[in-house]
Amino acid sequence: MVVRAGLGVWVPAESRMRILLLESAPAEANIAQLKEALLSTGGQGGRSALIELKFIPTAQAFDINELESATLTVRDGLASSSANALSGLSWSGSLPSPQLELPPGSEHPRIELTSNGDTVAPEGEMWRQSWRLSLSVPVIMGY
Repeated sequence: MVVRAGLGVWVPAESRMRILLLESAPAEANIAQLKEALLSTGGQGGRSALIELKFIPTAQAFDINELESATLTVRDGLASSSANALSGLSWSGSLPSPQLELPPGSEHPRIELTSNGDTVAPEGEMWRQSWRLSLSVPVIMGY
């Protein structure tokens, strides 16, 4: 999968951000549908990739030291595999305010995200994941 865009949903009540990795930027008309998919199932069906960041409840900023976990899940439409992405993850930015209400026409806050890693399947399974990505992802609020 060639990742060229993404969409992040910040859920302050759960101290969690889900970032859907996409092969192209989503149309503005599809953002609400993607947001609902991220909130309900953690992504969309078919071929997709998702980074899930779980922060400690007291987190005040996007800081690697404030993360409980970071997981990369890749789906090819038939099967999925997950990897710990914590060690190869970095970003810049700060947590969006839980009270964030954007005026019409305003841009969403963004997270500058880089991640890379390599994971081999546990014994008995036959897969390997390698990833390297760097992108700027808009973040919308999920409640």
